[in-house]
Amino acid sequence: MVTRTVRIISIIAAVVVGFGVAGAGVWSAAPASAVAVTRFVAPGGSDASNTCTVSGAACATLGHALAEAVGGDTVQLEPGTYREAQNPSGTSNWIPAGKPGITIRSDPVTGTSANTIIDASGSPNGLLVNASNVTVSKITVEFANQQGILVEPHVTIRASVIHFTLTGSVLTNSDVCAIGPVMLPGCPPADPDDGYGGALQLVSVDNSTVTLNQMTYNDGGILVTDERGPSHDNLISHNDVSHNGSSGIELAGHNNDVVFGPDHLSRPASTEGGVYRNTVSDNTANRNGGAGILITGRDLGTAAFANRLTGNTANDDRLPGIAVHAPMAIEYLGDNVIMNNFLSHDGLDGDDLAGVTKTTGIVVESAAWPVSGTVISGNHIANVAIGVWMSAHTPNTIVTANATTLTSGGTPIVVMRTPSPIVAVAATPTGSGYWVTAADATQHPFGSASYFGSVGTWLNRPVVATSVMPTGNGYRMVASDGGVFSFGDARFFGSMGGSRLNQPIVGMASTPSGNGYWMVASDGG
Repeated sequence: MVTRTVRIISIIAAVVVGFGVAGAGVWSAAPASAVAVTRFVAPGGSDASNTCTVSGAACATLGHALAEAVGGDTVQLEPGTYREAQNPSGTSNWIPAGKPGITIRSDPVTGTSANTIIDASGSPNGLLVNASNVTVSKITVEFANQQGILVEPHVTIRASVIHFTLTGSVLTNSDVCAIGPVMLPGCPPADPDDGYGGALQLVSVDNSTVTLNQMTYNDGGILVTDERGPSHDNLISHNDVSHNGSSGIELAGHNNDVVFGPDHLSRPASTEGGVYRNTVSDNTANRNGGAGILITGRDLGTAAFANRLTGNTANDDRLPGIAVHAPMAIEYLGDNVIMNNFLSHDGLDGDDLAGVTKTTGIVVESAAWPVSGTVISGNHIANVAIGVWMSAHTPNTIVTANATTLTSGGTPIVVMRTPSPIVAVAATPTGSGYWVTAADATQHPFGSASYFGSVGTWLNRPVVATSVMPTGNGYRMVASDGGVFSFGDARFFGSMGGSRLNQPIVGMASTPSGNGYWMVASDGG
């Protein structure tokens, strides 16, 4: 879609008129003194020579009404079905960047999402939004070839769309291109990772709200990505994202400038991209073909971090109810918080990426790059063989206070085994659980033992012992060179790392208060 430059022509009376022509539509820019109006669309209306501003003489199509609209206008759809294919030539269901603040809604008295329908059959999207401050309320979008609604900046350089709101709407039976073995006419090749984008895709969108919607029976539900800049500080809340072919909600880093941008190396560069500080709360994500909720990176240098997932329900999903997938090296998926969610009977197909074959509530997978700082707490996980599955190197991670109801022989927390030998076992203060420590500083909790992370980096010397805090909420590990590694509420008070030892360290013990520790070498030193 290419937009010609808007020309501003000044007349003696200082009347300012803008002209713009776009490949998907023709629109008139608002005069400086324009006042926002409501434009009406109704079945049986007429687009001919109609500005849609009289409720009793409504237009017939959404495409024509949007072409007539200016920034700040409201487009009101009366109950009925509006087929995008019937838009006049040169128009489409498109809100360009030059028309911010438009609202599309059903009739506030007689309209509902059930009786106000956009039929996007044969079109890529039911609605394309390039403008900021757009609100869409109480409509249904169905049968789009790709995304039901696509929100993205209309530029190829770094940019964003802000303050988009979608509420009270239904997005269903979209991603039609993903259905069946034969590609339909008008369908481009699918993205290898994300297919055709889901019912709703937010690309480089921030400070926006998606709430009280139903997105079911699509190839995917809600997809948040960052191709043209970061997607951050969005609220996705109280939506039903069930019965979709892939994941219900996906936060996916796609922009590999985040880690590899100038001077950023392995540190996230949130100005370049990244999917971060989004809140995903109180959604229902049941019976999806992927995870209920997925956080992932697509490529080297991508990032999806510091997101908060809380109060969501995910039952009977083919992948785990909540999954964090870091399949590539050098990507940042750290500092995500997963708290107080309700997960049951998920991971029906296991998780191939993690090598998990059993039903699982939560998975945190890292192929090559440590996933650090994850907090998994207060979740209710039921009817699974594994409560929480973790990759081996997950530093500064907390897995604690989750209520798990497991199938016979199930395990609350599984940390992936590594080839390193087991070197230590330490019991919880209550004796109802224990930690098994490997030489590469991987901790494996059993019984009531919580998980507070592993080292996640290469060691100068192998770990040889573990000591547990009196609270049971932390532990320390010591390496044979005297290096000490503290986790949870265990404080670091120093180490012998870098000091010359006559003999290697072989053991450690904490003081009764946990505010100190001893190390012992093989020669008794």
